[in-house]
Amino acid sequence: GLRMGEEGGGEKKKNVVLGPGLFSPDIQLGPEEKWKKSQESEEVLNAPAVKAKDAKMLVEKNKVEGLFDDVAERGKLDARGVVTLLESLGVRTSEEGASGALGEMSKAGTGFVSKEDFTEWYLAGGASKVAESSPLPTEKRLSKDECESLFQLVDVNGDSTIDSSEFSLFADKLELEWDEAKRAAVFARLDTEGAGALNFDQFFAWYSTTDDLNSGPSLKEATKSILDPKKGDERRIFVRGFPTKAPEAAVSRFFARCGDVEHVRMLNLEDGQNSGRMIITFEDEDAVENAMEMHRFRIGKRGYLETYRVNRGDKEEYKEVKKEMHGALIGIRGSVVQNMQKETGAKIFFEASKYREVMILKGTAQEREKAWLMAQEILAGNLCDTHTVSSKMHGRLIGSGGRVKVTMQEQSGAHIVYKKETDECLVYGTEEARLAAWQLIKEKMWAMEHTSETRYAVESKYHGMLTGKQGVTVKALQESAGAQVRFVTGKMTKEHSTGEMVVRGTPQQCERAYALANILVRELPPLLSELREEDIALGALRSLPLSARQVWKLAVEKAVKCAEEELGEAGEGGLEVKAS
Repeated sequence: GLRMGEEGGGEKKKNVVLGPGLFSPDIQLGPEEKWKKSQESEEVLNAPAVKAKDAKMLVEKNKVEGLFDDVAERGKLDARGVVTLLESLGVRTSEEGASGALGEMSKAGTGFVSKEDFTEWYLAGGASKVAESSPLPTEKRLSKDECESLFQLVDVNGDSTIDSSEFSLFADKLELEWDEAKRAAVFARLDTEGAGALNFDQFFAWYSTTDDLNSGPSLKEATKSILDPKKGDERRIFVRGFPTKAPEAAVSRFFARCGDVEHVRMLNLEDGQNSGRMIITFEDEDAVENAMEMHRFRIGKRGYLETYRVNRGDKEEYKEVKKEMHGALIGIRGSVVQNMQKETGAKIFFEASKYREVMILKGTAQEREKAWLMAQEILAGNLCDTHTVSSKMHGRLIGSGGRVKVTMQEQSGAHIVYKKETDECLVYGTEEARLAAWQLIKEKMWAMEHTSETRYAVESKYHGMLTGKQGVTVKALQESAGAQVRFVTGKMTKEHSTGEMVVRGTPQQCERAYALANILVRELPPLLSELREEDIALGALRSLPLSARQVWKLAVEKAVKCAEEELGEAGEGGLEVKAS
């Protein structure tokens, strides 16, 4: 049906709310749930019996829920998210204050709060309590850095998650009076995604707000028993991934390359077996910085070493970055990533596999945050252009060992990707770099389309001279002609041996290469003889005698210069290489 507001004069608009009537609500208003919500709001606001404060409450509820959706990830908030949301609602509070309130507002007890629970808490006046209340006592609070250090120690296998067995080990370390049923129940409650393991965000949200730990020592004391904070932390590192069969003495010898080792504390498993984890104390801080350079150092056939600063929140953080964008962040010969590491102090790695394509940031929270901000700025300025390039040309555009593509990237500053089994070419970089790279690609394709192979008869006995010592002659020949040159040996007879010089390039380049070859065959023998005789004549007067390669290089340089001058005067005509 139709429900109309008051009509007064032709200028006033009709307040029309469409109900189901004879029509489908999907046609008029979209999904039925939205229509019902709209109708409910309209009825509440227009009902004469409803008080003004109830209408205001509904408006406030809609506002809170809308802001919650803007801030929340996956429909839930941790303490930091609560702070952000409250600030959006005009309430200033600390993360400690929000953490203290999470236990009150979160019915699930996971350290996260849902939209329904937060809205109910907020409308009941909970925000005013948080704004006025002081943080929980310091013995109940743990910094995020402390939690990250603790998480690393509890994460025995180093997969950046805590499974049920590691969670039980953690409970034992904290001397919690939990039986197996209690441990399983708490773990199941925290594993909200059913993954069978807890990531750091889940662990921190629960650990920094929960009452589950009241049966054991205070959080600060419990953490102390595991982390053992000391004044000498700046000289200590946490190591993971060392071979489990290696004794303590082997650890000391291995890390001696970083600096003098003062002490090694092995962190063995409950049964006393080596876990491959340890805390190493060096005699000076410089050794710690050297040890940080060994993070992700390959050790053994499959594994790698992990090194972290103790009690500094030093950890790895994974950021999803598509493989195609890795080049933009690495830069030509690593120039971009090296500058990022220098500016931020973070260590940066990239991983591209069938499981994930990520940028790995390693360092303190501040170092990781600064590095990620720099990366985002670089990514924002490095867009991608897609061009059509026949897949048949990809191999020659990449070149042997990738040399052609690398040269183009160095000249343009862009990153070039040829998609396998497609006709796509992706060019990443700044606008200037992308344009320069595409111009180079087009020039190369034009050359490829207009080049052909031309064969010239050149006897095999000249092939060695035209190749030169370690290829010095043919390299100079190719550089001067701009073409590719190779030699093919044919049949041999008593009188002479047949052979060919095969040249790939444009017709002009091929003719120039052949003409250059004729002049080099004429000029090189006397030049080589002259240089050898001069070297012998000088004898002891020369401080260092010329090597065979140096003799060839000097001779080729003179011969090519002579040939280029001759061709410049006579044109690009070919001179026949006579068989004699």
